[in-house]
Amino acid sequence: LVTGEISSQNIKLADGQLTLSPEGAKQLLEELEQYLERV
Repeated sequence: LVTGEISSQNIKLADGQLTLSPEGAKQLLEELEQYLERV
């Protein structure tokens, strides 16, 4: 999910290589949890 939104609430991860909005972080977390349930 790429929103292109710039916000002071964005989260930088992986030494700044990944920037997520709070909504993007929630979406990523949900997808990772679903992936881990299948593994």
